[in-house]
Amino acid sequence: MKKSTYAVIIFLIMTLFYLTSQAQNVTKWGSTAQGKNWPISWNATTGTASIGNGSARPTGWATIRGGFDTTYYATTSQAVIVSGEMEFVGGGGASAYTWLRYALTFLDSATLKNPLTDSAYWDSPLKHYGYEFCPRSGTGTMANGAGGSGTVWTVVNGSWSSNWSNGGKGPIASVKQAPRNAVAIAGIYNWAISVKSINDTLNEIRWYLVEKNNKYWFGGTIIDTSTTKKFNGINFGFNNDFEGTKVNLIAVKVDMGNPITVPAAPWEAYYLTDWGFDGGKISNWKYVKEDLDGNATISGSSPNTSPVAIRGALSDPITPEIGKALTITGSVEFVGGGFETAGSFRFGMFYTSDAGSVISTNVDSTRWSGASIHNSGYLFIPPSGTNGGITWNVSKGTFGAVVDNDWMNVLGSNNYVLGNTLQTPTNAVASAGKYNFSLLFAPQGGGRNKVTFSLVKADNSYSFKGEVFDNHNPLVTNKINAIIFGLNSGNTTTALKIADVKVDLVTHATSVEKFEDGTVPRVYSLHQNYPNPFNPSTIISYDLPRASKVNIKVYDLLGRLVTTLVNETQESGRYKITWNAGNTSTGVYFYQIDATSLDGAVNNSAVKKLMLIK
Repeated sequence: MKKSTYAVIIFLIMTLFYLTSQAQNVTKWGSTAQGKNWPISWNATTGTASIGNGSARPTGWATIRGGFDTTYYATTSQAVIVSGEMEFVGGGGASAYTWLRYALTFLDSATLKNPLTDSAYWDSPLKHYGYEFCPRSGTGTMANGAGGSGTVWTVVNGSWSSNWSNGGKGPIASVKQAPRNAVAIAGIYNWAISVKSINDTLNEIRWYLVEKNNKYWFGGTIIDTSTTKKFNGINFGFNNDFEGTKVNLIAVKVDMGNPITVPAAPWEAYYLTDWGFDGGKISNWKYVKEDLDGNATISGSSPNTSPVAIRGALSDPITPEIGKALTITGSVEFVGGGFETAGSFRFGMFYTSDAGSVISTNVDSTRWSGASIHNSGYLFIPPSGTNGGITWNVSKGTFGAVVDNDWMNVLGSNNYVLGNTLQTPTNAVASAGKYNFSLLFAPQGGGRNKVTFSLVKADNSYSFKGEVFDNHNPLVTNKINAIIFGLNSGNTTTALKIADVKVDLVTHATSVEKFEDGTVPRVYSLHQNYPNPFNPSTIISYDLPRASKVNIKVYDLLGRLVTTLVNETQESGRYKITWNAGNTSTGVYFYQIDATSLDGAVNNSAVKKLMLIK
């Protein structure tokens, strides 16, 4: 038979296999050379296996591998998919380092010895190719090895459980668990991995490990070098820091098909714990360690004579999806004096690419190791007395965007001003005392970010607040990983006491949508929301016969502002916006539109009632 004919036959056979294949139970189980410190058991038909004795933790690495009946190949049209359930009996990961490692790999020349016994094992060389997953639990150290630290690694011709078997490449993802510092507890977890070929050199890898009550989540999607496109086994390993006494692997299957869908990560608000001087801006001040999460203090024996700044880092960068908003709240206290001089106090939320890590060998000088000169985000410069806003690169303002620059520098060539809001009461002086602050960041889609800010003294003698829809092209950022506070010279304070800084991700209004029906509105109209009553989302529609400055707000029965849905200039037309009130209590609310034509000739205001029932 000619080689070309043989190749065609093989191709047809493989094609037929993929067209007719269905999910197959993984039924061949045995320990691996990476550790045999627990007995195993397995069912020859159901894809179920167990490792452990139910009475004691492993004394060292305990591993188990499920071998596939055939080798599966990731293609550009179909992914290799492995899935099942994993039950931790008697305990979980706590904050251990090597509590769990698992990997989808190809292993050549593997033979299962002593099948269907508690000492079944794979007799094979350590020549795995594939992808290793090292989920973090609690506050445990992230897995590290050749090339750095991370939670997803490649395996290149080596041990499937080793972070040193990656050909020197290092980790390919550093995704932490959710909610923040969640502990992998005893219980049942759904898990899955899919690998799809993108082209000759790249694969898309998706994975998740999710506790059934959503108390623990580890997952993601990455595109990386094609370490391999063929797979024939799934491997699991537990070290002696795992607190469980047994692990059950349930309904483990391998299949071909569309890549898996990674469930959304659960969310819990948290207080910032990583603080330090930012970008070398220390002046003659010292860092003071606080006992409570969310708190940090910097102080000096006298007001700073050069810039001083303190950075609080989010656990991971947050990129809110449309319909969600990042909020950062807390307080900052000025001791001994305030920020009376123009531009002497600045704060903001940024994505920072080069801040480094916290160095705290000397508590007094706890600081971030990086230069922090590549910041992109929103900067707020509250005025005091009659000093008003300060001059940025092109105009005067009290808030705006810093683009890839030192966060305190308003003169960057790509920076842009968003507003020149002043304080109330008029000319109020920012003196010593405690100020509550809040920041909100909500991408709206269509190249817009909604940003709100407030800095209000506890006795209400000073208030600086506002909101803006940023539609600058390009937008400064779509993600945030830090809040930073800083003082220039010219203030009279001798300490900044930051307290209760909390990060949350909340439901928020989605983007405004303009729709066409072939007509131009003749009058301003605000339509009744639909559905009404609603839970948790409703659509509000309105008509603009002229280009107008539009403001739509929602109020409760006491007239208190609940949220601002629209605050921007819009062309004439018909519009609708979805309000998702997921974090709002059951009750009756009012929504009001104020629309003023750009020439100022027409002003329209209307109010309607809506009802939220949960």
